[in-house]
Amino acid sequence: MLSFAEEIYLLALDDSTGQFSLNGGQAALRQALIVAILGELSFQHRVDADVETLIVLDATEVGNPILDSVLTPLRALGAGPHPLLGSLDELNQRVSDVTTLTRQELMRKQIIKEVSGRLLWVIPSRRYPVVDNRELVDVERRLHALITDPDVIPDPRDTVLVSLVAACGLFPEILSPREMRRHQQRIDSISRLDLIGGNLIQSLQNQNLAIASACGY
Repeated sequence: MLSFAEEIYLLALDDSTGQFSLNGGQAALRQALIVAILGELSFQHRVDADVETLIVLDATEVGNPILDSVLTPLRALGAGPHPLLGSLDELNQRVSDVTTLTRQELMRKQIIKEVSGRLLWVIPSRRYPVVDNRELVDVERRLHALITDPDVIPDPRDTVLVSLVAACGLFPEILSPREMRRHQQRIDSISRLDLIGGNLIQSLQNQNLAIASACGY
């Protein structure tokens, strides 16, 4: 099973070009991955959040480099509640390698690969196209069925993923414009079921809007 961070990374990645489709670019992707990791940590009862606070319950390392990249600065914050926005700002400043770690994990699992080349035949560049569409298609198919079929009951992980994908503006990569219009209410309804990451994801939406505006997206 892929983590939230890995699923968001794949959904934001153009599977053929290896470039990102997320408004706000790398800055917005890093924000999304950090919130995705916090969502993952909440399932492990390491963090919790309410409207104004991020609550650190247990910041002991777990041996997973992606999760530990966030647990390390959380441990520096100390146990107990901390202001939510301030904590996210702190994490965004200190967790510089979360994108690299997520990419490395997907490469280790042979889901994406590194392709070296040159931009304009001069500037060295790297891109990371998807090796096998199976994992990406599985995520997209699961989300598509969940949103378009009212008989599909979302489990707690589904609600977090739907909230993350909606906050990142990635549903247009999965649903047609007509499907988006028809099922927006269901997306909103499922997102509201996310009792774990709802406040974190609302903060992500606000921050990504600010990033996209500053970058002219």
